[in-house]
Amino acid sequence: MSETLKDAFRKYLDAAEQGNPKAQFIVGDMYSKGLGVPQDKDAAEYWYTLAAEQRVVAAQFMLGQMYGYESPKNYVLAYMWSCIAALEGHTLALGECRLFAKEMTPSQIEEAQQVALLWIDEHRSVKWMKKYRSVK
Repeated sequence: MSETLKDAFRKYLDAAEQGNPKAQFIVGDMYSKGLGVPQDKDAAEYWYTLAAEQRVVAAQFMLGQMYGYESPKNYVLAYMWSCIAALEGHTLALGECRLFAKEMTPSQIEEAQQVALLWIDEHRSVKWMKKYRSVK
């Protein structure tokens, strides 16, 4: 492993531990890909989740990818995070929602949509929610 990557990881980790959402995403990405640190999917999920909770769209998308394509698969969470990322403007996420939906039962899709709406309720402004609900 390159010393430069190890140094970069340490710097991003310091910022991530202080709550910087972009650094949390980068740390998650570095763990996911094994850049500057041994690959660790659990650590990647942890850091992506922290960033996603702070509305880092790329982290939301990556969680959808992890849950949808890596073992063990969880299509409910893959669909949920991908749809949230799509609502936040990620250009590839809507296509992923459609792909994951093909692997899901109607009750799983309904569950994922309910969880996504709960997440949105907690993380969006009232103004945005009124706009969103009027479009449904």
